[in-house]
Amino acid sequence: MIDPCQREVPSPALRPFLFTVFALAMNGCSLWSKQTTQWPGDIPHETYFERSYAADLTNQKFQTRDTYLNWVFRFYRGWALYPIGWTEMSSKVLAASSPDSRSNIARRLDALGHRIAGEWAKSSPQRLIFNDTVAVWGEAIAEAAERGDIPDFLSAVESDVDSLFDRSIKADVIVIDRYYEIVEFDPFALPQ
Repeated sequence: MIDPCQREVPSPALRPFLFTVFALAMNGCSLWSKQTTQWPGDIPHETYFERSYAADLTNQKFQTRDTYLNWVFRFYRGWALYPIGWTEMSSKVLAASSPDSRSNIARRLDALGHRIAGEWAKSSPQRLIFNDTVAVWGEAIAEAAERGDIPDFLSAVESDVDSLFDRSIKADVIVIDRYYEIVEFDPFALPQ
């Protein structure tokens, strides 16, 4: 009989492979922090985020400055789990916007990006904006662009960010249906 509490140890032949995977993963993490030492010009100036980090003494107990700035970098540039960052998304939104509204929309996206990135980059237990929140906003802004509804959508997100920061709502209320009813196509649904 097999003891369910007994832990299986990887075979000796598999250990070098697992070590290599672990080493590559750790190397990938170190590459990200090296990228933040040369702050890119297409991301808002790191001084803003350094001040944001310095102002949150609680978060400093859980996260280093470099780790925080690394997550800011990922917010703007994207990363493995969310390959389209705020910078690319903003460019797409502006391209889909009317020329006469682009300046205003660019200003609003910039301000939202600062606020969202500054909060989202914090250590998970300390933040008010989570991956799911940002993913919902990403899906909803694509829908807003398709509908030609960017200014109204940005107003809704600005209001929700204010409400998250003043703690009058929690992040779990930020779902796609809050902004748009998305009808999923089900090829197997029976006609009604």
